[in-house]
Amino acid sequence: REYPRELLIPLIAVACLRPFGESMQVCALTELRVQFRNREIALIDGSVQLAGTLASVLLAWIGFGAWALVGTSTATALGKAVAYRWAVGSRPRVACDDRSMVKQVRNEFMAASSGQYLHSVVDSLPFLMLGWLSSASETGLYAFAVNLSGQANTLVATQVSSVLQPVLGKLGHDAERQSRGYLRALSALSALAVPVCLTQAIFS
Repeated sequence: REYPRELLIPLIAVACLRPFGESMQVCALTELRVQFRNREIALIDGSVQLAGTLASVLLAWIGFGAWALVGTSTATALGKAVAYRWAVGSRPRVACDDRSMVKQVRNEFMAASSGQYLHSVVDSLPFLMLGWLSSASETGLYAFAVNLSGQANTLVATQVSSVLQPVLGKLGHDAERQSRGYLRALSALSALAVPVCLTQAIFS
């Protein structure tokens, strides 16, 4: 479906607010992870996501069209930020007066974020190339199939990584133990994910 310019611009503007909401989550979510409060994180994620999904279905049923997806997606990101902040209770301990540490964190962030954005661009290239070379329906079917095939891996990896990040972070002073822990976790994750992917490939 093609949307008129007067509708597409507001949709893009609202969608651009989602990264702002996700950035607001970082400090409070990090505080919760450091304290290993994974149950609260899961409860917040599940509750807010359920509310967003129900709101999206309701708005679509009423007739809000694309706003049912774009608006609720942005609202969900902002809702998680508020919920994490409420769960922490006090202001997250992120202040740092050590300029050298601030500079180190900033440099590491720039390197990590640049790599993430580069990965996102490379990951999107097949969709862009297919959209250029084929029809819109073929591109949509391909995108749907790719996203569906990765759901099992995404579900497992997301839950495991939310636990491993603070655990491995605690071992930052011991690189050897940290490496061994990472390799053990990677082996366990592969033992689960590879059979699932093979099953999908065989029966798809």
